[in-house]
Amino acid sequence: MKRNLLWILALLLCVACGSQQNDIEKAAYGYLDAMGNYRIEDAKPYASRQTCEKTLDVLQKSLMPKVDTNYIKSNTPATIEILGVEVLSDTTAVVNYKKTTPITVQNDGRLDMIKEDGRWCAEVIIALPPIVAMDSTELQSGISARLDSLKNKPMKAVAIEKKK
Repeated sequence: MKRNLLWILALLLCVACGSQQNDIEKAAYGYLDAMGNYRIEDAKPYASRQTCEKTLDVLQKSLMPKVDTNYIKSNTPATIEILGVEVLSDTTAVVNYKKTTPITVQNDGRLDMIKEDGRWCAEVIIALPPIVAMDSTELQSGISARLDSLKNKPMKAVAIEKKK
């Protein structure tokens, strides 16, 4: 009887772990496929709130309008292959993947995953320089303010020596 109970518990544990890994893989694949194919809006359901706010919104607003559409066409479609899932805790995991596009093959991709509100999400926070996150109006007013602060300040000439 004890043996049967142990087998049942072991089986339930395997099923539960398999289900969790399946959920992580599905979320990671959804995120990676959307991002690899330049569909930022489609990646948002698979991303954490912080990833949406600090990475995806900035990419969508500031960088994607500047990306050459011919480059996007030449570098799609991307295919994603999930190589493995490493569950680090109840709320964190790492997914290893391979991304192949017509231009490149990325063999050693790693994606951090977190459990947020009961679902697995990609956690990708890219620290973009503030200038990238600014729109042209913000950038222009920032430059104007900096130039205004330099008005009426004494300037000093600096000689530059030529190397012999």
